[in-house]
Amino acid sequence: HVASFSRKDEPRGERTMEWGTTHAFRHAPHAPEVIYDTGGIGKEAMVRLVGCDALHVVERAVAIARIVGGNFE
Repeated sequence: HVASFSRKDEPRGERTMEWGTTHAFRHAPHAPEVIYDTGGIGKEAMVRLVGCDALHVVERAVAIARIVGGNFE
């Protein structure tokens, strides 16, 4: 499951990392495995991978890299 948020909706004084992730979890119909935003003025776009532990996140990152053409043997 993939979720996203717009940095335009970020309340003033909030930190994007914490606010965006929380916002995505609260508004997604299912627990997201990937959360992304497209950035904003002075803010780079970002993708967050979510997993039950670090190994799960690494496995997901490697799987995505293979799909887009990376060789991680």
